[in-house]
Amino acid sequence: LKIMSKPLKRHTQVICCALFLMVGLDLFYYGYRLRPSTVDARAVFKKNASLSFLTADKTLFRIASLQPAQKQNRAEPGHKVFKPNLGMMYGLYDIGGHESLMDRTYVLFSRTILQNQPNANVDAGVILDFGDLHLKLAGMMNVKYLISESLVEGLAIARKSDGIVISKNPYFLPRSYFVSEFQV
Repeated sequence: LKIMSKPLKRHTQVICCALFLMVGLDLFYYGYRLRPSTVDARAVFKKNASLSFLTADKTLFRIASLQPAQKQNRAEPGHKVFKPNLGMMYGLYDIGGHESLMDRTYVLFSRTILQNQPNANVDAGVILDFGDLHLKLAGMMNVKYLISESLVEGLAIARKSDGIVISKNPYFLPRSYFVSEFQV
């Protein structure tokens, strides 16, 4: 049993090709403005001594940027010592994340457990700003370095330059590890 005649098949192929070309042209027309710029990323995100120190460590680890208490202004969430996702250019993983990459469950965990803010509000466009951080839990989350503008009480300084203090978390654990006992 013939479903389509040859002229109808040809007509369908022409329509499919035309639609494909229209979509391609549409994507090119609107997408050409969204292409990555031709500016070298290293010119925009210049490497300094602190960044060189962090990238020299070849182990898998995460960082946490601590915002000073006097600068924790919710109206200005973008102010951080180390801007969210800036480290992605250099292979550094920040537990703070940035806006659309944030999972609501993780934000709740971060605010209630890591920062001990039980009545935390979770809204759209979240940037996690850590003024205080539970070091043992952060260590379990593979946070090796804490980045701040001042000394973090009780932590050894790993590097201090460019007005940035990098402290090493003594509770740092590898990205994956085996746990034989646990407590809920």
